[in-house]
Amino acid sequence: MCRHCIAVLLLITECIVRLWQSGKRIAMAKKSKQIALKELAARQGGYFSAKQAIELGFGNNTHSHYCQTNQWFRIDVGIYYLKGNDGSYPFGELFRWAFWSRSNDGKPQGIICHESALHFCGLVEIAPKKVCLAVPADFRKNSPAVSIYKIEVPSHEIMRKGVLRIAKPGWVLAELKDDLSRQGIFVETVRGAIAAGYLTLPLARMRGWLPELQECAPKTGEMAMGELSERHQGKGGLVTSPVTGGYKFRREYGRMRGIQAFTLVELLVVIAIISILAALLLPTLSKARQITQSIACGSNLRQVGIAFQDYASDHRGALPFAYWVYLADNIELTWDDLLDHYLGGNLTDAQKKHYYSNVPKPLLVCPVDGVSHLRSYSANGAGVDKGTMVPRYNVYPAPPVFRLGRDITQPSGTILLLERPSDNQTLGNCSCCYALSPDQQESGIGAPAHNGKWNYLYCDTHISTKFPFDTVGTGTTALPKGEWTRATGD
Repeated sequence: MCRHCIAVLLLITECIVRLWQSGKRIAMAKKSKQIALKELAARQGGYFSAKQAIELGFGNNTHSHYCQTNQWFRIDVGIYYLKGNDGSYPFGELFRWAFWSRSNDGKPQGIICHESALHFCGLVEIAPKKVCLAVPADFRKNSPAVSIYKIEVPSHEIMRKGVLRIAKPGWVLAELKDDLSRQGIFVETVRGAIAAGYLTLPLARMRGWLPELQECAPKTGEMAMGELSERHQGKGGLVTSPVTGGYKFRREYGRMRGIQAFTLVELLVVIAIISILAALLLPTLSKARQITQSIACGSNLRQVGIAFQDYASDHRGALPFAYWVYLADNIELTWDDLLDHYLGGNLTDAQKKHYYSNVPKPLLVCPVDGVSHLRSYSANGAGVDKGTMVPRYNVYPAPPVFRLGRDITQPSGTILLLERPSDNQTLGNCSCCYALSPDQQESGIGAPAHNGKWNYLYCDTHISTKFPFDTVGTGTTALPKGEWTRATGD
């Protein structure tokens, strides 16, 4: 039972994890896709890609409609601009060229670098005439509005702002040191990078860029404090850089993909869904467990049936008797004693004659009963002598036995062994080792163990799961006929 509870808990936990992972999608579904697209475009300077539109629910075949109705403007293949964007984002063109550089899988390949990266970070005042992009060596596109640099930017030198990838100022300054020095702005740009937090003073000294910065350090600190005091004074998400007078992208505005927290209503919905799933799954799991136990029980009976066949082969087709008790010679033999060797046991003849075992044989125990019952199965002793195995108490000689083929002419329709779980079931004990009828079969624990049915082993070793009243033929559950007797046609 604990194993099944753990399985249910693991299944519920997996559902919770999947629901948690889809939380943002649930929140997004509450908004219209038009609003979602407007928010996305606003974060990207008004631009968006066809792939992003499809992900938001705009089918590929609808894009031309939005362009024809002037809701979207087609800028390039797979690149659109949303009508009504206020244009307040100062670096929107960078998104356009990032989308332009995309690969076949829709991912931008270009990295904003050189002067474009410095301008994005607010370290140079005037934007370059062309957008500077670092691209892979196999990049084939070209445009007069873009300066292509086929160089590799180390992954640790790349900043991410949504779909944009921007080279860090430290790497750019190392690449442009000579050009900026000729323009006389290298030292001032490095100071700006330190004040803005893009570069550290020890790293600048280590690279030998600012040997005179020891004198400028207090000034740099003042500029950094000035920047912090002005951080929330910019208009439209921008602040004036205290270093160059240019513009610096505000960190708060740069959080392109904010993660929305779950609301109380959403959490209650998730809890309700989990409760419903648990209510649906628990009965199914319980039924599956019962089916598994019934199959395991049938498998045990099938192997016991093979042991009966082996015994009959060694005894000229004769089946064992149900039990024989003869007090004068202190004999108490049961069918499981006689099958001990065929079930993998090692009892001696003396032990078999009078031996009660407290060690269960797994094949003789139904999984529904558990280890509390040392034997779950009983012989068919219907009508004392009408069944397949005969019980005898305190008589001599030993009980008669019946042979397959001679006495049992319909082995596929004659019960050999049946379930009879009881607290009195003990290996080698004649108590409960046989059953005369379905009523006696159910006297131990009451209701049948497998969804109202019992497993039955037949003389041809096949297993059938049936209601007790389906086995009695023209008889009753108190005086059975049909499959309980060796006779035919009853």
